[in-house]
Amino acid sequence: MGVCNLHLGNFAAALECYGKALPILIATHGEADENVGKTYNDMGFCNFNLDNFAAALECYEKTLPILIATHGEADENVGKTYNDM
Repeated sequence: MGVCNLHLGNFAAALECYGKALPILIATHGEADENVGKTYNDMGFCNFNLDNFAAALECYEKTLPILIATHGEADENVGKTYNDM
């Protein structure tokens, strides 16, 4: 539901869904899981679009170490995350 709301531009609704999904993902896969990182990234995008820039930055800061650990420093998504920050 979070991804659908994101693509529909319903950023607040998407953020609510991601907020519900995140603790489940962390409990089942651990904090360093790629899906957790993707969820943090999507939450950052939603916050950015809602003009919650401090919250967006906080999410991107949580995304970055997960991406680096799973894909390496030279990965395109790592660069995109630095850009978003």
